[in-house]
Amino acid sequence: MPSAFESKKKEVLDVNRKLAFKCIDAVDLNDIKRVREEFVKDVEKRRNTPKRIHQGDSSLCGPASFMYCVAREKPDEFADYALDLALTGEARLGGLKVAPGQACRDVEKPVGKKGLPVAPADWVTLASLRDSTGLFSSMDSARSDAGGMTFPIALAGWFKETGWFSEVRNNTALTRTGINDPLRHLLGINPLPLSYVCLLIDAAITQANGRAGNVPTHWVVLGDGAGTGGGSNGNDGTVIRITTPGMKMLNPSGSATTISKKVETPYQHEIRERISCLPDSPACVANNDPMASRRAELEKGTLDFRVYTWGDIQPIRRPAGLSVEEFLTGYFGYVAAKVK
Repeated sequence: MPSAFESKKKEVLDVNRKLAFKCIDAVDLNDIKRVREEFVKDVEKRRNTPKRIHQGDSSLCGPASFMYCVAREKPDEFADYALDLALTGEARLGGLKVAPGQACRDVEKPVGKKGLPVAPADWVTLASLRDSTGLFSSMDSARSDAGGMTFPIALAGWFKETGWFSEVRNNTALTRTGINDPLRHLLGINPLPLSYVCLLIDAAITQANGRAGNVPTHWVVLGDGAGTGGGSNGNDGTVIRITTPGMKMLNPSGSATTISKKVETPYQHEIRERISCLPDSPACVANNDPMASRRAELEKGTLDFRVYTWGDIQPIRRPAGLSVEEFLTGYFGYVAAKVK
């Protein structure tokens, strides 16, 4: 007996059946079979390798980040969601109901501002989610910035409504001055329990010579994409690392001793889960609060971690390296969700 997924696939591939989205229901009858087969294959590829989820040339980074987390944790549910949308125009992710409007479903060729297409598998899954919970305008075009914009409260709400996540944290700000002590805020991510962590940033900080503005522009998901689920911030919570040119140790008397760069450089400060300033270890933070004597050195250090963004896992850096100080000018916090 075929599985529910196989049965739905067969329905989608039936060219005699009208589907809910024009981007997979081509007007040209000679093309319908190819488009539908490609759609089904792309859904399966994203179920098996969630980092393939790609917003293309659109502002759907919020839905893409959320869907990447869902597909990693609930791959079969993600695939069912995609096929249900194609068949009926409505679907569920746990307790989260998604029902996009007609204008979203009627987009024939989703193409962004720079002329780059959004794959139908991504348009159906991502644009539908955004359109279903749109606050200001519908997602009736891949060129729509306002329609694709995802506020932190919406992203946190999606995690909660599925019923699959707990301890959902919305620790974000929508202006550069909204986060008090950004360095401490950033370092506070590592002690979190195993969670999916979506970072809110200005994408300009990852571009050569890019200067961050006063508001966020992009969502990414923290982590290197490893593991089989349960979270994106690593099994031991140690994903955000800062490399500095020197290091200081606390000697037995408690005073700081500087070790020459010639002895060990660079030194990678692994800010580990719940580890503060132990007498015999590098003194980085105490209760996630950078010590005054360490702050300047840490801010001048180079960040080293990877994120899911733009359909791949990439290092969060510029070609010449990304300093903590530069990153913090475009850091606006995070939404985190622990798997139940």
